[in-house]
Amino acid sequence: MSSVVGVSPAPKVGWPEKMKAFRLGPSGSLVAGLLVLTGLLIAGPLALLLLASLKPAGTMPWDPAALTIRNFVAVFSSPATLRLLINTATYSAGSICFGGVLALALSWLIERTDLPLRRLVYVGQAVTLGLPPMITALGWTLWLSPRIGLANTLLRAISGSDASEGPLNGYSLWGMVFVTGLGICPSMFYMLSPLVGRIDASLEEAAQTAGARTPTIWRRILLPLMLPGLLSVLMYYAVAVSQTFEVPLALGLPSQTLVLSTRVFLLTQPGGGPPDYGLASAYALITLALGLLLMTVFIRTSRHSERFQVVTGKGYRPKRAQLGVWTVPATAFVLGYLLVAVLAPLGLLLWASLLPFYQAPSGQALQSLSLAAYGSVLHNQRVVTAAINTVVLLAGTATLVMGLSLLIAWACVRIRLRSVRLLEGMAFTPLAIPHVLMALGVLLLYARTPIYGTVAIIMLGQVTAYLAYGNRTLIASLMQVKRELEESAAVHGAGGWQTIRAIVLPLLKPAMANGWVWVATHSMRDFTFPLMLGTTGNLVVAALIWNFWTTPNLPAAAALSILLAASLGLVAGIARALLSPRR
Repeated sequence: MSSVVGVSPAPKVGWPEKMKAFRLGPSGSLVAGLLVLTGLLIAGPLALLLLASLKPAGTMPWDPAALTIRNFVAVFSSPATLRLLINTATYSAGSICFGGVLALALSWLIERTDLPLRRLVYVGQAVTLGLPPMITALGWTLWLSPRIGLANTLLRAISGSDASEGPLNGYSLWGMVFVTGLGICPSMFYMLSPLVGRIDASLEEAAQTAGARTPTIWRRILLPLMLPGLLSVLMYYAVAVSQTFEVPLALGLPSQTLVLSTRVFLLTQPGGGPPDYGLASAYALITLALGLLLMTVFIRTSRHSERFQVVTGKGYRPKRAQLGVWTVPATAFVLGYLLVAVLAPLGLLLWASLLPFYQAPSGQALQSLSLAAYGSVLHNQRVVTAAINTVVLLAGTATLVMGLSLLIAWACVRIRLRSVRLLEGMAFTPLAIPHVLMALGVLLLYARTPIYGTVAIIMLGQVTAYLAYGNRTLIASLMQVKRELEESAAVHGAGGWQTIRAIVLPLLKPAMANGWVWVATHSMRDFTFPLMLGTTGNLVVAALIWNFWTTPNLPAAAALSILLAASLGLVAGIARALLSPRR
């Protein structure tokens, strides 16, 4: 009607016009800058790996040498490669099956039965989750070493055997599977517990009413309902275990039971002679291909999970089963697990740290107990330097990861450009890249720069590795913050940085703080980057523990391991107290 009376309609002013004042720099420039930065962090090392794999032996990627495929020919024509692949597949599958069965059994007992001491299980799992894998592996070497392992010493004494070794051999593939399965059980437990607890008990009751027995109920009802979640967890850990480095290094190296990750490490740290970066890069690219394949399967298994949803608003009622006569065996199983997973490795490391040299527990050895190893470690200038470097490393890594993740999350959620999808994909890529491979790429990329041999090169490697976690965490949190809060600030004249500082950051503070603590603790417990990128100038506590262990200086290695584990527990406890909601 306005056109009839000759009145022109007032132009509408939409939010895009009002938001012109709110820009974190030009959107395209921000995304382009982040793409360049993430490309340098992620694509740079991978490009150097590819180039190094095409260079002759004894050369570096940037040396003026002709490209060749000799390294790949050597890899695929060697019988050792097939053995490496079989070892890696067996190690991964065995660890996942062992850890998964343990986690599923514990989840069922805790979530679906009236088992006592449930809170103790949660505490024990949290403690185990915080232990560095290398420290746990070192503790288990004192139990399972063929010659001096306590388990073997006891078994030989009980059987009256006069053999000097065995009967158990922890320096083997099964030893690696056993220790890794125990190590991944806590995190698998936390992933499977909600899945198990959400199954509606009425489904089981209906099957029981129809005369189905327990094995049939599990096979026909429970396992099919949990299948998508189980597959997602199993595929995630297939990626994670295939990239594991610490346990194969500690338990596989003495017997030369190698997997792909330890093979790459040994080629770059040969001990005698120059490193073979070309062959190491060829093996590393095989590891990358394996990781990407497993990641693709993981993403596919996570789709269409809505077909198996069992929690609805009508009739859903979780129920705990009565264990009855099985209460005692179930409790014994849980307590035995906690004893083996937590107390066994730490207890023997603590024992070794109190002796001038390792002795099996006995009345005579009790007379030699002292704190001398702790005094020696705390007064060792190398330990002091390593501790300072570790604090700098964890603080710098956590701050850089969360700062960069904030910018990437902001771009992915708030900026509508096609290139943002590429940025998000690149930031997620490190999840599929083994840490050994990334460490090798970082080493090749920065070997002739001023940061080589400093804490900064280790920090760069860890920032790249943990970027995926920080990015996904903040994207999820930022998506919960409505855009209208920032739009309102822009309308009232607030600039981009002022809006972020006054509105966005306070709202994201819990996620930022939790992410910072997660990255800091994982930086502190990481052994891969310190060992691969470490020199005498950037020694950190993790690398020094391995240095003491291989010297060998067992009391110092054990004492420093206990101090690191205690420090991680202290950091986690303080963080929990500071980040817990105030009432």
